[in-house]
Amino acid sequence: MTIADFPALRWSNVESPLIEPPPFSPIIADPSFLFPEETPQGDWQLLAHSAFGIHRYSSPDGVSWKPRGMAVRNAMRAFVRPLPEAGYALYCESYPHLALAATALPIKPKMNGAFIFQPH
Repeated sequence: MTIADFPALRWSNVESPLIEPPPFSPIIADPSFLFPEETPQGDWQLLAHSAFGIHRYSSPDGVSWKPRGMAVRNAMRAFVRPLPEAGYALYCESYPHLALAATALPIKPKMNGAFIFQPH
């Protein structure tokens, strides 16, 4: 496939969201994926953030997702990549507890960081 082929792609309509925000969070956002050929289990892995941190999901087909719990608390904007030698690098922004809620205030908290993630 080339970029020129992209406009010809046809997308199927999905009746409902593939993943939902966890309780008490208004969002689930910025997903990052590992493809089946990148995981030891041969399944899809998805990381996305809510108001509380980064959540992990797995799927046998890339459509039906099962929540696997919180991967990292107080973090957002996950980007996961397999490492050449073993394991995975999870790059994300970290923030102090309740800092995401504090972004509505005039003083903005500092957010930065990087983590390593190994799915199990």
